[in-house]
Amino acid sequence: MEPYTGHAEVWMDRSAMGNPIPENRAASRRAYEDEANFIDFGHSTMFLAKEHVMVDHR
Repeated sequence: MEPYTGHAEVWMDRSAMGNPIPENRAASRRAYEDEANFIDFGHSTMFLAKEHVMVDHR
């Protein structure tokens, strides 16, 4: 397989992260199943970050 570098971002409400309600679990499972069609998980890296607003001119 030829090397490929790609980048994806997923933005979500923090309250949904780690929330074990059935809808969140089902959505995570569907996302993982879809990603398995085009992501080589064995050669991929994932990280989580929290956005911090540095300047807000509102």
